[in-house]
Amino acid sequence: NIHSSLLPAYAGLAPYFWVLANGEGVTGTTVHWMTEKFDQGNILVQRQLPITAAVSVFRIFRALAGLGGEALVEGVELALAGEEGSAQERSHRSYYSHPTAKACKELKRRGHRFIEASDWLNAFHDIRSMRASASWTTLGVTRAEAPGDGAIRLAR
Repeated sequence: NIHSSLLPAYAGLAPYFWVLANGEGVTGTTVHWMTEKFDQGNILVQRQLPITAAVSVFRIFRALAGLGGEALVEGVELALAGEEGSAQERSHRSYYSHPTAKACKELKRRGHRFIEASDWLNAFHDIRSMRASASWTTLGVTRAEAPGDGAIRLAR
């Protein structure tokens, strides 16, 4: 699984919103094993992303999506090699749900927005570029459940 935060911090919904509303200076993406409990599997790969002033939620979301794609390739390679990953430090875990009105006000107070006009234009350009190139990659792996722990494992 790919999660748009540096787990175990910011587990749950919309971590790209919450890191801005809470004034964090760095965020990132995590590739981790899936377990029965959301966002709690062993960590395979993490990548950091510095948070710049006045960046929008949408821009952070897009940057994390790109970073996550790169991290996923490495994570799949590690999984196929049998890597179990590192256990998450439960004492550092935080969980957030849907953004609240109070958090939206804090986001704005800190100089961030949900989306800016330039975000729309960049997304439109990216979509046109993807449609023009139409190059997609498919990973040829199958899933197999590991006995006993409820985790999903990749198998060749």
